[in-house]
Amino acid sequence: MRKQRFARVITLWLLLVTPALAQYGPAIARFEAFVQEQLQQENLVGLSVAVTYGDFHWAKGFGYADLENKVPAKPESRYRMASISKPMTAVGILVLAQQGKIDLDAEVQTYVPYFPRKRWPVTIRQLLGHLGGISHYRNYDREAGTTRQMTTREAIAIFADWPLLHQPGTRYQYTTYGYNLLGAAIEGATGQSYEQFMRENVWGPLGMQHTGIDFLFKLIPDRVHGYRKVNGGIQNTRPVNTSLKIPGGGTRSTVTDMVRFARGLSAGKVLSPAYVDSMWTPMVLPSGYHTGYGMGWAIGDINGHFTVSHGGAQEGTRTFLLHFPAIDLTVAVASNLEESNPRQVAYRLVQEILDEPALPPAYTRNDADQLIYLGLLYAFRDGFAYFDRHKQPRSTDPGELQAAFAFLNDLASDEPFESPAETPEQRVRPGRHPVSGWALAKVGSYVAALLAQQSDAATLDALHRAGPLAFFARYLETRQSVGAQTPAPGLVPALAEKIRRWHKDWQAAWNREVQQAKITADADPAALAALLQPAFSGRTIYPDLTGDFSRAARAAFLQGDTLRAGNFVELAYALYPESAVANGELGLFNVVQGEPDQGLALLRQSLQRDGRGVASAGRLNRAAYRFAAVGKADAGIQLLQAAVALVVTAPDQAKIWLA
Repeated sequence: MRKQRFARVITLWLLLVTPALAQYGPAIARFEAFVQEQLQQENLVGLSVAVTYGDFHWAKGFGYADLENKVPAKPESRYRMASISKPMTAVGILVLAQQGKIDLDAEVQTYVPYFPRKRWPVTIRQLLGHLGGISHYRNYDREAGTTRQMTTREAIAIFADWPLLHQPGTRYQYTTYGYNLLGAAIEGATGQSYEQFMRENVWGPLGMQHTGIDFLFKLIPDRVHGYRKVNGGIQNTRPVNTSLKIPGGGTRSTVTDMVRFARGLSAGKVLSPAYVDSMWTPMVLPSGYHTGYGMGWAIGDINGHFTVSHGGAQEGTRTFLLHFPAIDLTVAVASNLEESNPRQVAYRLVQEILDEPALPPAYTRNDADQLIYLGLLYAFRDGFAYFDRHKQPRSTDPGELQAAFAFLNDLASDEPFESPAETPEQRVRPGRHPVSGWALAKVGSYVAALLAQQSDAATLDALHRAGPLAFFARYLETRQSVGAQTPAPGLVPALAEKIRRWHKDWQAAWNREVQQAKITADADPAALAALLQPAFSGRTIYPDLTGDFSRAARAAFLQGDTLRAGNFVELAYALYPESAVANGELGLFNVVQGEPDQGLALLRQSLQRDGRGVASAGRLNRAAYRFAAVGKADAGIQLLQAAVALVVTAPDQAKIWLA
């Protein structure tokens, strides 16, 4: 009977595909081709994916859930969820708060009396946002590398006597152990086991019939086997028992259940809108900066679409859940290979479904222009996402709007940077946070609201795809047409003119041919040069594709094609002469090709532009070990020698990238 009921559930999911499949069929076909490429190029083992977008539902498995026995991965394959357990636990806590059984601002000892009191009180709310000062793992292998089954109290005992890392509420510190305390609080407040409570109050009501505890020794239908890469080959992952962290990383589920989880929250199936809103609002530190994390969820955006998400990583699994509440789009991806990247897969599926190609970074020739572009970008992203979520501007108060627009206008004032170490990113950062009154979100949400009033839905939606320059160019046109009807101040003339000029340059440079160009290890560098150089020549701003060139060059080098690798880095340097990435990659290539003097000069240029980038100690060290792992130990040693030389000759930069 259980198998028949399970089969009916899967059949229902697949039947829901049919009505909208014709509309999204081409997008799914392109996505499937991408996944097959990833399986081959990255030597992945198994992958399951599910997506819902309104009435469209689709799920599929790729590769193997069990490589040794050639068992295919399916939508119903059960993966370790790892840290996606955290948003589940957060929902459980908020269900109890809604029921009046847990006070979010009570000390955790109210519900977990056996947890010792610390120097400062620790509240449930602080634990939900990783603000409680509870340590993460101290020695992961010793603490988590066990096969012993633990009780909740035994799991808490691992860290019970550790001091707090900081005063709760003052710093964000991601911690699985903090979520262990939340699971213990659920048990203390209800008298039930964590599993029983979650099944009755979260998993069951949300239709998550295939979600449960990741028992190491019990039989679990459709259990996925986990793998890792060792010396370029695939091995079984090491056996570990996740009972030491069930509420923070010890569940097992399917991608279809994960989609049901996120959609059910938006539909109000277990939490009221007020609780959902608080859960999906980032917490704010006393410094006036938000953490980007709410209660169990990372808060963000994609192209100005409001998103909530969480990832998971542990032995034998990588997972990612991405939800767009405002447009009812949800994607879940799970892989059974530790070195995989399900976030990248999820983003690619979103791009195909929404027909929104990934918007690349912008290349400008100086920090002053980069600062202006970042201000426009973050106003677009933060503000458009706020409007996407709330359907209204963050503020309509004339004084607040005056101050918000002044923040953006001041970025174009040509004020010198405070020090050579200050970056455009650092200067614009306050505008994204409460410390500035959410200045950039106020600007962007006001612009989005004005455009929504003056445009149809399709025109507004297209701006998500077009990006910040089109967004603000449209605003300038609209504001001119409505005139005095808008109370918000305008953009200063110099900034307005720059936006118009940049918009034209970007449209010419980011054309369809450039968007469709594939910069991969097997691409033809000469053909890329013939396409990109005319498109970018004479532009004041154009797409920064240095990351693609970097990945292509390194892949070609590891495949033994040093000529092609060299052509990639030289083309990137020709297109982006002021780029930290382009300078660093060409410098790195020169070093491993036996030209250390020329290479070090370029690496120093890269380090001056980005102290934590390609030429940083950590990045050079990781590159060296990657080369050594695939049999290029000589190249790895040369990179380590270059890192030492940079420390000796550039101590100021060393302070930055050794921090």
